[in-house]
Amino acid sequence: MLERSGLSFLTISSDVLLILIILRFIWANSAGILNTSLRPLPELVLSEEMVNNAAASFRAKVNNILLVAHDIAHGKDFRWWSFSGCYLSWEVSSHSPLLHILALFY
Repeated sequence: MLERSGLSFLTISSDVLLILIILRFIWANSAGILNTSLRPLPELVLSEEMVNNAAASFRAKVNNILLVAHDIAHGKDFRWWSFSGCYLSWEVSSHSPLLHILALFY
C-alpha cells in the first residue's frame, strides 16, 4: 500500500495523528455544546528523580565516549584506533554513492 501511494510511513502516520487530533478537538467542542462531559486526558508529568536518573546515565555514557576518544587521540589504545579507522573507512565507502560530486556542487 505504501509503495503504490508513493508516500512514506512517516507521512502517513503524521497525517493519521493530525486527523485524530482534529477529531478530538471537534469532539471536545461538540461536548461543550451538548452539555456532556469528556473523559479527562491523563496528565503527563516527569518526576525530577526520573530526569536526574536519565541525565546521570547520559552523562556517564558521554564521559565514557570522551575518555575513549581521548585515548585514541593520544595513541594509548591501538585496538580502538584501528577499529575506528576501519569503521570510518567502511562508512565512507558505503555512503559514497550518496555523495555524488554533482550533488556536492549543487
